[in-house]
Amino acid sequence: MEPWWLFWNVTQEVKWLFYISIIVSLLISIKGVRKTLLIWEKGIDDPDEEIYNLKSFDLIKLSFKMFFSPDCLLAKRLSRVSNTRRFFLIITILSSVILIIGVLINFLDYFTHFTTYISQIIPSFAYTFVFISGLFEILGIALIISVLFHLIRRFTNGERIPKNPEVIGMNLIILLLVISGFLIEGIRVSMIKIYDTEFIGSSISFYLKLHSLDKTFLLSLHKLFWIIHVSSFIILLAYFPYSYFSHLFASQITLYAAKRREEGEKEDE
Repeated sequence: MEPWWLFWNVTQEVKWLFYISIIVSLLISIKGVRKTLLIWEKGIDDPDEEIYNLKSFDLIKLSFKMFFSPDCLLAKRLSRVSNTRRFFLIITILSSVILIIGVLINFLDYFTHFTTYISQIIPSFAYTFVFISGLFEILGIALIISVLFHLIRRFTNGERIPKNPEVIGMNLIILLLVISGFLIEGIRVSMIKIYDTEFIGSSISFYLKLHSLDKTFLLSLHKLFWIIHVSSFIILLAYFPYSYFSHLFASQITLYAAKRREEGEKEDE
């Protein structure tokens, strides 16, 4: 079995199925992004607007640049609406971005083992894993709380907030992704009997050991949550560009265009 947590208790056949599914999901996602970029390139909304003459690569750079700007990351546009909503939106965005970056780095390390080489050169570098694992756990908990806030808000505000099935569904998938991640880590730690620095993983492991559950049952349970975890990620990856949440990146271009128009109007005055 693979030593890395993602492929622990997973057969070679399932691992290849995972790779194929990720590639297909990524291609579907890229197609969705490309479709949106083509709309912007053609200038369907306003052909005379300067920003619509940008090519795909320039639009992507602009979107990411604006996404990581203080106006977006700090959700300043919500400051006049609701500070509570603004706070949880900031938590959702920051925790999601950092967790995604962490997963990508972890995935890269699985193939290159670059952290092992760094640890050999700088022994103290190993201690950073304690900090990083703790940070990821805090961010995971924060993401669960913020998603629950958004869901509860939609169901407790009467008719003021539309109960969009797509938004609710995407939030539920995010919940499944994070919670199942905690569960597969806790089961893995309880099975291989290693010291784990994560509080949630160690707590789940302690609970499972306390109840002396059958090993075969735990392995089956791990596979079940692994399927839920991976399936949730594949669905999110494929559907994100077509979903309501795509505005997190697309809206940056709209905001930039609006800002340019305002600047132009002031100059004309």
